[in-house]
Amino acid sequence: MRYLVIVLCLWLVLPASAQNRQVCFTIDDLPVVSYGIRDTDYWQEITQDLLATFDEYEIPAIGFVNERKLYRNGVLDSSRVTLLAMWLQRGYE
Repeated sequence: MRYLVIVLCLWLVLPASAQNRQVCFTIDDLPVVSYGIRDTDYWQEITQDLLATFDEYEIPAIGFVNERKLYRNGVLDSSRVTLLAMWLQRGYE
């Protein structure tokens, strides 16, 4: 009986351990979480560094946009939209 339990456990566990696993990173609140810094150059640097890291390590990633962050004083800010375009140009969603 004990042998049967061991074989049954191995039969259930071994296929699961042989499976390839994948991870996809999700980044919330795009274009950038600013932590109070409103400098557009700083936002661009953060975006470039983040995307370069994803590229370097071949990390799949998806960004979720906080539409409110695309506006400055109620007007769509093209520099913030450009940050999102950087994601798309590199093949990220």
